[in-house]
Amino acid sequence: MCVNAAPPRSEEVLIPKPDKPSETLFRDPTNLTRWLRHFLYASVCASTLLLFSDVLDYLFISSYDPRNYSLEEFLEAYERINGDRHLFIGLGLLGIQLTTSILFLMWIYRANSNARQLGAQGMKFSPGWSVGFYFIPILWFWKPYQAMKEIWQASKAPSSWKSEKPGSILPWW
Repeated sequence: MCVNAAPPRSEEVLIPKPDKPSETLFRDPTNLTRWLRHFLYASVCASTLLLFSDVLDYLFISSYDPRNYSLEEFLEAYERINGDRHLFIGLGLLGIQLTTSILFLMWIYRANSNARQLGAQGMKFSPGWSVGFYFIPILWFWKPYQAMKEIWQASKAPSSWKSEKPGSILPWW
């Protein structure tokens, strides 16, 4: 048995409203900040290790005496001794710095988004542009600083952020 029912009219169809997108909700930055801090420390440690490796290279190269070795023999010994160390440190540092950069950009995005959720009105830079300026040649010299200054002010006092002074450490950046 077939029942022909008329389709519901559009005003009768209940369309649920979607939840707010995750970027419009306040998200706790504690875990992201912790990871970023760890990777910043790891970056400093890896850079220090690279500096130590460079000092070892300098000492090795300065020990070259043409009376004892030919240049080819010396370069082969240099490659044998230092090649793997440089590869290991370089790849490790590259991985740490890429991860640190990604975490930093995520942190910038989240800080801008959270400042808006705390009630900051009239912010000039969106979360996307706060990150995007890092990838635009020429603009990357000053726009990220301006965006960070705005985020700093808006995070400090969301209701009156335009009259806030940025932190004293920010100009060093």
